[in-house]
Amino acid sequence: MIYSEAFKALVNQAYSFIGYGNPNAKILILGKEAAIDSNENTSQHIYEIDKNVEVWKKNIEQQVLQEDIPVWCGNPECINPLYPYKGQKYKVDIKGHESGGTSRTWFQYQKLVNLILNREGNGNIDFHEYCFSSDFSVETALYSKDTNKDETRRSIEKRNQIFASSFFQSFPIVIAACGHYPRDYNIDLEKMFQVKWDGKTQKRFWVHIHREKENALPKLLIHTNQLSMVPDKLIEEIAQQVRCFINTYSIQL
Repeated sequence: MIYSEAFKALVNQAYSFIGYGNPNAKILILGKEAAIDSNENTSQHIYEIDKNVEVWKKNIEQQVLQEDIPVWCGNPECINPLYPYKGQKYKVDIKGHESGGTSRTWFQYQKLVNLILNREGNGNIDFHEYCFSSDFSVETALYSKDTNKDETRRSIEKRNQIFASSFFQSFPIVIAACGHYPRDYNIDLEKMFQVKWDGKTQKRFWVHIHREKENALPKLLIHTNQLSMVPDKLIEEIAQQVRCFINTYSIQL
């Protein structure tokens, strides 16, 4: 893996959480916020959120590859955003990480990637090899309803400059799985990613399709529900839209 100049520049100037996964991937997934206890002194918050930029800097300095990341040993200090919790099983772990599983949201991300790649998967969580993921807000809570709305709004406004970076703008496929956050927090997805609305599919579990503006490089932005509790039908619809896009433009994932 060669870290792009755009990613290096972002890491050098970033003041807070950037994200997880493969920075050279073609797919960007954006959620609401991390489902972590809002207590900033918890080990999960410290090593997943607070130290995110610090570890990215070390990864770049040492030219760390995803294959260099060891299987997670259970120690929070071993979390690396390049491949967090490597070795997780493809199952939902309702107690956190005690049985080797993952969160419901990451389980759904994995299901989506398996469908996009038209494969069964290998029984592990490996979507980080094919995606980069981040969140609109760094104000964490176990459930979105419990977030501090004023702090969430301020966080989203501050993070606009991060998403305006050339790194985040370079993804040809963006999946904004954030529900009504754009409406509730005045997030202009079309302005943020330079796309235009191109229609809506589904009724109850909706999928908004956005595409590149005229004379721009091909881009697909899908805005939909937060994925943790949606039915397989919605996941399949998103995967179909992405497969059609990558086939049309011969994009290698």
